[in-house]
Amino acid sequence: MWSTMSGNVNFLLIHAYNSRTEGVSLIEIDRSRCIYCGACVGVCPKLALILKETFVEYTQEKCINCGNCAKACPMKAITMRK
Repeated sequence: MWSTMSGNVNFLLIHAYNSRTEGVSLIEIDRSRCIYCGACVGVCPKLALILKETFVEYTQEKCINCGNCAKACPMKAITMRK
C-alpha cells in the first residue's frame, strides 16, 4: 500500500494482486472526496476495508476486487483500475 499526492488532490493508491482473476488492479481513493462514511466498509464481503478515524485501512490480501466498495461510495471517491 502506498499513497501519493497529485496536484492539490490527495490519492491513496492501492496495488492489489487478485489470485482469483490472476490480474492486478488498482484501487484509487480520492481523499478529497472521501467523507469517511463507511459505506465501502459495509459492503466488502471479505472485510478488506476498515474505517479508522481519519482514513480507510485496506488489506490487499483479503481483497477479491469485486468492486462493491467503488459502487457503494456515495462520493465516488473510490475507483477500480485494471
